[in-house]
Amino acid sequence: MTAKQKAYRASLLRQIHTTLRYRHTFAGDRELWEDTLRQHYGVTTSADLSIDDLRSLLGWLRGEREAPQAATISEAQLSFLLAQWQERSRHKGTLSLMRFASRILRRDVRDLESLRRGEAGKLIAAVKGLKPMAAVNNREYRG
Repeated sequence: MTAKQKAYRASLLRQIHTTLRYRHTFAGDRELWEDTLRQHYGVTTSADLSIDDLRSLLGWLRGEREAPQAATISEAQLSFLLAQWQERSRHKGTLSLMRFASRILRRDVRDLESLRRGEAGKLIAAVKGLKPMAAVNNREYRG
């Protein structure tokens, strides 16, 4: 993250914690704030949110948007993930990819489109870490 991005992120966090809705509703009730973040973003602190999620949350707290929704996996991420999985895995099916995702993300994954962007990035990195399938020369095999 660049210095400008860090400054922008810090600015968004300050703005979130000084909105009227936050001060009146959430400032005195930490548990309610954590439940709201967990329900909409899957985190318990706003410091763990991406810049896009922080902007979404700020818009909701200001009353400019509907209830916040976590940024989900993009089409580009999904197609890249599937292509990498086809290239590098032994079991090519989507079900085996979801089992692998469940193991990597440590939660039950039933639908790839419901993955959050951060989770998708983590899963892509894990798939890229798999060794690609190598061609096998069985000419000299005498079974």
